[in-house]
Amino acid sequence: TELFVFILSIYFFKDSTNSSIKINLLKYFDKKKLIAVLSMTSWVLVYQLGDTGLYRVDIILVNIYWGTKESGILGALSNLGTYLTNIVGIFSSLFGPLVLIAYSKDDHEEVKRIIKNNTMLAGLFTAGFVGLLMGFSKDITCQWLGKEYSPYSIWLSIKLLPLPFFVAGGMFAFLFRSWNLVRLPSIITICFSAINMLVMLFIFNTGHSIYTITVALFISAIIIILQTYFFGIWYTKKIYSEIGYTVFARSTVSIFVTISILFILGKVYSFYIHIASNLFGLLLSLFIVGLIGAIIMWYFIIPGQQKEYLISEVFNK
Repeated sequence: TELFVFILSIYFFKDSTNSSIKINLLKYFDKKKLIAVLSMTSWVLVYQLGDTGLYRVDIILVNIYWGTKESGILGALSNLGTYLTNIVGIFSSLFGPLVLIAYSKDDHEEVKRIIKNNTMLAGLFTAGFVGLLMGFSKDITCQWLGKEYSPYSIWLSIKLLPLPFFVAGGMFAFLFRSWNLVRLPSIITICFSAINMLVMLFIFNTGHSIYTITVALFISAIIIILQTYFFGIWYTKKIYSEIGYTVFARSTVSIFVTISILFILGKVYSFYIHIASNLFGLLLSLFIVGLIGAIIMWYFIIPGQQKEYLISEVFNK
């Protein structure tokens, strides 16, 4: 598949560019620039390694301390969060090249505008999905794994909780790469990953029940939010000190409010209106509550500035 994509990329490059454009690797080769690119790439890999450790180390430790049953359940529930991250990641990744283009033109006002708007939009977009899935976590777990696994539905909610902040923090990562300031974020991510693992090891040695795992997962979620989101805000302020903390404070509050509203709507709907006894009923419930939540978000949560930005940059393109 990757080879096929590579061949198509060459074809579309030749088809869409001027025939006078030639690629001459020997003529334009610059060793210093190559070293700079390789250095940044290495630190980005370290950053990704730290991210993986933050989100996946719990499964390994649960397998060591409890066994394959609990780790298998946690792994299956974690995969749902991975699928959601991949879906909403498409939305946020669309704006990564815009950050690079604006930075290459030395248009830092545009860079700041993109970061401020898309941090909130990406976070809210994900928060809507997360709140919805958390509201129906018990129904999803029953349909996903079976009714006997419904007590583990809280694990699904906890694993979903940091995702809006993780996706919103992805916008900061684009900024750091544009400035080639990836070393400190990479080191911090590895440190947080190590702290996360040590904390979980400590908790797992204090008890041997599913509640012990639940507590460890919740603390891990807090650590993930601190690393991916709040550190990103602090480091972004180091780069652009003129961006006020109030901008990110509004984003943070809006994300929490969105999660809470969709969560409450989902719980009320599943308890008092319709109990999803099959997959079709669950999908219908998710659609109805999701539609109500989207209307509430559009009219009461998303600020007017972000609405205008969304309409001009996404819907009208």
